[in-house]
Amino acid sequence: MITRPFTVSAAQDWLAELANYPHEWWQSPDNQFDTIRYAEFYKRLLSPMLVERILSLFDKNTNLTRARIEAIFKLSSIDDMRRAVKWKGALPLDRTEEHTPLYPTTGWIGEYLHYSQGSEIPMAWHFWFAVALIGAACRRNIDIDMGTFRVFPYWYLMVIEETASAKSTAFGVSLDMLSRAANKLENTGRVDKVIHIGAQSATLPAFLDSIKSRDFLTILPDGSQLSGRTETAAVLPVDELVSLLGDTKHNPQEWVGFLTDLFGYTRYEWKDSTVTSGSRVLIRPAISFWAGSTMEWIKSSVTDDMFAGGFLGRFIFIKRRGDGKVVPVPPILDPVWAESLADYLVELAKMDTTEFRLTPEAQEWHHEWYHQNKLKCLRFQGDKFQAYFRRKQSHLLRLLMCMSIAEGKFVGDLVTLELANRILEVEEEPMAWIFNDLGSHPEKTLCDHLLKYLEKERIPVLFSKIVKSTRHKLGGSEQTRKLLRTLEIGGEVVCIRGQKGGLLYQATTPNQIPNSTIEGPS
Repeated sequence: MITRPFTVSAAQDWLAELANYPHEWWQSPDNQFDTIRYAEFYKRLLSPMLVERILSLFDKNTNLTRARIEAIFKLSSIDDMRRAVKWKGALPLDRTEEHTPLYPTTGWIGEYLHYSQGSEIPMAWHFWFAVALIGAACRRNIDIDMGTFRVFPYWYLMVIEETASAKSTAFGVSLDMLSRAANKLENTGRVDKVIHIGAQSATLPAFLDSIKSRDFLTILPDGSQLSGRTETAAVLPVDELVSLLGDTKHNPQEWVGFLTDLFGYTRYEWKDSTVTSGSRVLIRPAISFWAGSTMEWIKSSVTDDMFAGGFLGRFIFIKRRGDGKVVPVPPILDPVWAESLADYLVELAKMDTTEFRLTPEAQEWHHEWYHQNKLKCLRFQGDKFQAYFRRKQSHLLRLLMCMSIAEGKFVGDLVTLELANRILEVEEEPMAWIFNDLGSHPEKTLCDHLLKYLEKERIPVLFSKIVKSTRHKLGGSEQTRKLLRTLEIGGEVVCIRGQKGGLLYQATTPNQIPNSTIEGPS
């Protein structure tokens, strides 16, 4: 807390006292932080010569270099300044976890892994969030033209592990980095390129309202004007998927349809029009979806329809355990380092449209690989895993793009392409187990029974009637409500509100699409 007056004489008195403090006083992080705060507070009143004197005192009495002090001065929050002073330096890069030797040690991804390590979070999670950050920043500025379609670098990720496994912490590290980049874009007048971060538990209309394209007029740092319509780049982070798709008030079926449609969306604009909210337009939409879930919830709630409709085939599933690490107090993440990493994301966000290409050697390897992958698709005919292999080409090229761009390269070479394929193969090992377990939960039988009852009824049925008619098999109202929610997420049941406010449920079939409201008693 600043207790001195904001006057030139007070600033000079403070500086005189500072020069007389002993070397031991300077070793305290709290004293260093207070000094930086006062220096920041008084720097407009001090001459350049006196500011230089403060930097010299730091040089003489602490391990904080002149460059680091200047970087700390530029941090935008007091909390960041405090943490930057307390930071004890970078740890040696840890490569002891399984598969981590595959991950880059250079470029932006290598820097992010070095920056974020030291906790119990599996390195694989940090790697995939680093890749996803590159993709989110690139939005639709960079793509691979595949003739009939284009591959963009943004991702749908799903981190799978039990509750209290630090999923939310891993999300937090990546979202902090993304927020820094978004703030830099906004503070420099590039509101047209800002990356939105969605709320974890929002309805789809609320999310669309927050990210829709808007007219803008802004003044850039050089004094020039920039106007037009904002582009839509957004990250939707949901560290527990049940909070979005497990709550009927969020209309899970609507979310699944939207996210399925927007993945790899290539047209210039996407439009959603409603009577109450008017038209929502997304210009060059680039939506990243980062989800976390438990295996138990996936078993009980993910349906075959989510594969048939292509929703889950768009994801990379990351399943790791961090049980081998024991870190009571993880080291502080350096805000100065974070700001430096965010700077590169800002440059990617501001890029002009660029086509990513493959070297001739990489193209030849890719053609041969594609034929082999086609054979895998045939081998998994009828299997849930086939949905992944059908899209593995896009996943592979997307990973090649992000890993190359992280090194400052916009041409994919053979070495990086082969490495990207090996990394995907590592994730495929637990993925097969995940897919085979889907629908294996004991509740699957109860869901099937409930669905058959609703299909037989053919018309919307009151919730109270459903409970009464199925009580002998399903139990009470709470169990029935949970099963209906599971079926609704999978698109097999739709919930309808009657005129009197009661809830009715109807099975959806290809030949019978229910209306949004039903007339009659409720």
